[in-house]
Amino acid sequence: MSRTARSSVRSRAASPAAGLWACAVCALLLGLAGCAARGFDVQPERLRLDEHDLHVDVILPKSGVPSVDAALRATADELVAQARAAEIPPGTPWTREVFGDYESFRAGRGVWSFLLSYGLFTGGAHPIPVVETLVFDLATGRRLVFADVFRDDQAALDTLASYVAADLLNRQGLDADWVSGAFADPLRALARFVLRESGPVFVFPPYEVAPYAWGTITVPLPWAAVRDALRPEFTVLHPGQE
Repeated sequence: MSRTARSSVRSRAASPAAGLWACAVCALLLGLAGCAARGFDVQPERLRLDEHDLHVDVILPKSGVPSVDAALRATADELVAQARAAEIPPGTPWTREVFGDYESFRAGRGVWSFLLSYGLFTGGAHPIPVVETLVFDLATGRRLVFADVFRDDQAALDTLASYVAADLLNRQGLDADWVSGAFADPLRALARFVLRESGPVFVFPPYEVAPYAWGTITVPLPWAAVRDALRPEFTVLHPGQE
């Protein structure tokens, strides 16, 4: 089992938004603990700002590949811009906040995945959850999307969707209406994923297949289960699956 490259989320103790989001992030990190990365020097980089009514505390992964690092930082920069543009009603005790953390995973020759888990708070009952997955061939700096790893013909999509939906319904006990609604478009439902040495993990942000209280939900699958759905080209990057 590989070693996880991650850092802890640190937000102000007095922030109710950070406290709520920390619970969701901790659950996600525990669920994916031990599925991590090794063999490449991915380092955490902290983006922190403290202004009059804006607090930013985000841990970013830094790979040393400029194009990859620019892509990894883009989501955080966009959330900071959204927070700056948001209006806080006068007299409310809230401040605008952006906070979050990441997980990184290695799978095969130069293939690295990053799971970014952020929160954007501009008032309300809880932060807006923002969950992104990015997969790269670090040797070239190229981002790998679903169609680079998996076949996207209907038969392959139906096979993958059936495995993932069965896990959500039977193992995790989610509501059938939520799951069927998400999988009305299988390609969209399966678009967020990371790749581990043991197989892919499909990722569902809050509200995607269950209410907010369930947090981010993940479905790990072994390579053996998805072998027939893999692109032949992907085995060049991940020779262990040939």
